[in-house]
Amino acid sequence: MSGYEEYIERVKEAIKVVEEKDRRRELLIRKGRDIMSSIRKAINYIHMNRLEEAESLLNKIKESLFSLMDEVAKIPSLLYSGTMNNLIQEYVEATTYFMIVKEGVIPSYEEYRLTDIAQYFTGLADVIGELRRRVLEYIRKGKLKDAEHTFHVMESLYSALLEVVHYDPVVPGIRHKCDVARVLVENTRSEVVRAKLSFNVMTSINRLLEILEKSVQHEDSR
Repeated sequence: MSGYEEYIERVKEAIKVVEEKDRRRELLIRKGRDIMSSIRKAINYIHMNRLEEAESLLNKIKESLFSLMDEVAKIPSLLYSGTMNNLIQEYVEATTYFMIVKEGVIPSYEEYRLTDIAQYFTGLADVIGELRRRVLEYIRKGKLKDAEHTFHVMESLYSALLEVVHYDPVVPGIRHKCDVARVLVENTRSEVVRAKLSFNVMTSINRLLEILEKSVQHEDSR
């Protein structure tokens, strides 16, 4: 085997590279799980209108996500992996939803650190589901103007994303997400219309009852 020692050393060096890649892969999985959990928590804070807590948590998520991206940056297969893609997409969703609720704006893709522009569009598509949840909560509380305004944002965002659908080959998944969003928008529109009709009917009934009550009081006083 003399003469092969040099080649064996090269194999050992390659093994070290694989070991380092595996270490960083496990790091990505472990930290990614924590980040994803925090993102879900931040979204729940937004739904509960605990915006200061949501903003603080989103800032921490941003730091953790960027740090993780730096840690796996030297290994392209991890930086551009499905796991990292999902993390960035979910972060875009949570941050965009927060900015819509707090500031009434949708951030530009340039405000995010993306590894693929597709993450911006798929993240925005997922915001539509969060907006529907908010509309339904407003309806439940009888805040119809807020429900209508939020639905308008939801509908406008969906309409904008339709322009991206035919780019599905380079924005993987956007067509499916827009199909899902279309159903959400249509269902939410029906919910808003029903709520308005119900409100108008109840308002008319209450007015009629007031008229009848005044009429009865008038008759009693005669």
